[in-house]
Amino acid sequence: MALPYLLSSEEYFDFNSEYYIFSLLVVLTGFGFEFAYYRFPTSLLNLLKMLVLNSAIFLTILYFGGLIRRIGLNLLIIVLTAFAFIIVNIFQFTLLFNKQKKKYFIFSLIFYSIFLLSIPVHFLFGIHFFYLFALFAVLGFILAILYVYKAPENSKIKVNKYYQFGFNALIINGFITLVLSINHLTANILFEKGTANTIIIAWMFTMPILHAGNIAEKVFYNSGHLVTKYKKWVAFLFVGISVYILAFFLALEFVPSLFPKMIVKDLFFSTSIFLLPALGIYAIFNAPLNAFVFKYLRAKQQRFITVYLGSTIVLLYFLSIYNLNSGIEAENLLLKSLGFFAIPIIVKFIAVSRVIKKRRIAHFDSAQCKRGLNGSDR
Repeated sequence: MALPYLLSSEEYFDFNSEYYIFSLLVVLTGFGFEFAYYRFPTSLLNLLKMLVLNSAIFLTILYFGGLIRRIGLNLLIIVLTAFAFIIVNIFQFTLLFNKQKKKYFIFSLIFYSIFLLSIPVHFLFGIHFFYLFALFAVLGFILAILYVYKAPENSKIKVNKYYQFGFNALIINGFITLVLSINHLTANILFEKGTANTIIIAWMFTMPILHAGNIAEKVFYNSGHLVTKYKKWVAFLFVGISVYILAFFLALEFVPSLFPKMIVKDLFFSTSIFLLPALGIYAIFNAPLNAFVFKYLRAKQQRFITVYLGSTIVLLYFLSIYNLNSGIEAENLLLKSLGFFAIPIIVKFIAVSRVIKKRRIAHFDSAQCKRGLNGSDR
């Protein structure tokens, strides 16, 4: 969130043009492999082979969809940076799953601290910020190989298992990242830098809301009585998000100097007045629903969600092609993007309701709570 305050309007616009291609590739190329790797460890070479295959497929799709406009050295750097992040994410997830919390914390602290070095280096030497971002990602990758990675005894790859276990996680967990990345890329392509930067910065201020939702989801997931106690946690989340939104608009009205100077003020206000409350509602409802989905629903029941959300992503892809070819107003792009946030809530609610109708609620808060995405139903 510091970048709009530190970079010029032009630098921030250029950084976003590269960062959101990177963000898309991390989700799509990674394909949820972190959920397969700890079950079926394989060699780093085998992992890279699958990532190369995934990137070739998705780069082609994004290129013909118009979301990637330039092919060259910059794109190669973006792809390599995505590979580094994916592998680091896989190793981090493995540490967490194996309950190596101390090692996970130390590695994560070092890894993310490395990126803070990019800010002073950028100002000292004037190096393009995304190049520094890529360089420090590679350093993090090397750190992961030296500190975390252990070559498995049996590196025979089970390709079908990787795609089977990863697909649900890709769609369900990666849906919001895909929507945001496609929205931001579309804004950067269609609009001049002032408008594009304003839209992205408005979305940036929703990150604390989405982060609060992610934390709440983990709390719900680790709760022994999710169904019977969720009202207490939802109320706590509602109050926290409401306070944040109120403080945001009070600051915007009375202390506008707190916000980046590059924003277009009228557009920023008209975007934020819809965006923050809508994302607040999303976070409040999605947190318990997501926890319920991964904690209680069997693999087949999760696939119901995967099919519908996957279909939505395909729809979003073709809609982005239409927007890029025909043009769209900034406000309309915002409303369409918010519409996509409603879809996972509806689909998950339907899936959860179906399960609750078939079983007594008390049953969920017993031994069933120990099962879920990583449970025996797999």
